[in-house]
Amino acid sequence: MPDEFSGEKILEMTRASVEWVLDNMYEDGRFLYYYDGVNDTVIDHIHPNRTLENNYYNILRHNGGIILLLKMYELTGEQKYLAAAKKTIDFLIQNLRQHEYKGRKAYYVYYNKKAKLGGTGTALVSLMNYYRLTQDDRYNKYIYELAEHILSRAAADGEMIGYYIHPEYNGGQPILEPTEEEKKQLFSFYYPGEALLGLAMFERYMNLPDGYRKQVRKTAKSALDFLVKERPVRYAELFEPLPSDGWLMQAVEE
Repeated sequence: MPDEFSGEKILEMTRASVEWVLDNMYEDGRFLYYYDGVNDTVIDHIHPNRTLENNYYNILRHNGGIILLLKMYELTGEQKYLAAAKKTIDFLIQNLRQHEYKGRKAYYVYYNKKAKLGGTGTALVSLMNYYRLTQDDRYNKYIYELAEHILSRAAADGEMIGYYIHPEYNGGQPILEPTEEEKKQLFSFYYPGEALLGLAMFERYMNLPDGYRKQVRKTAKSALDFLVKERPVRYAELFEPLPSDGWLMQAVEE
């Protein structure tokens, strides 16, 4: 095997990439979201009118950064990655909001005036990875309530609604009973897979009562059935010629 494809070389490249992310964390736990090396700017081309004081940031990418640091901790056992992950989790928790679902408390991620299914899904994946690797239960309250919110976003036919709050719908208030047309407008290809990965890890690694575990599995299986069988038919025009959903594949694996 060529040296550049050896396990040692791949780990070395991975470490260098994670170190760059680590070196470009802010004091508040956020990451450097965007850097253009050609023009030497952190203002991204999709949001060119932003200023440094009001620069764009994406909470889903933030959660991806948490997962990245925890994966590197898993690979190396080095405490600096775990410490950085805790710092980034603190920022995430500052952006959680609470509501009730069937008499139980539920948390969702609210950022940029939106509450995305994928934001809560990747938050749950992040915290589940923390618990899986450390068995530290300090974030378990949030784990349970993030899962509750995801369960609340599954419609009777298994479709998972892409947004709970969107400033252009229902006056920016929670979207509880979207019409079929609104569901289509709120469609996201990736958010359901992110949410299902969170639920799959929740069901697998948390010590749930049997009845509740069955409820989680039933909801998740119904959502998976919808994604595999119904979504390609109902939203055929929104699919790419060769769709790819790595989050959903991870959920299936879990």
